[in-house]
Amino acid sequence: MDGSIHQNKDNFVKRGKALEDAYIKQKEQEKLQELIKKQKEKQENNGNKVGRDEKDK
Repeated sequence: MDGSIHQNKDNFVKRGKALEDAYIKQKEQEKLQELIKKQKEKQENNGNKVGRDEKDK
């Protein structure tokens, strides 16, 4: 009987760890997506500035 209780506890701990890992990966992905979005906005803004400079000449 004690063995099955221990096994259930191990499975529960493993599941919790897997959920935690998945949550952390999701948060990291969200941060990366936010960085990519900011980089694209910077590139677009820089592109627009270059375009404006050339029009002014």
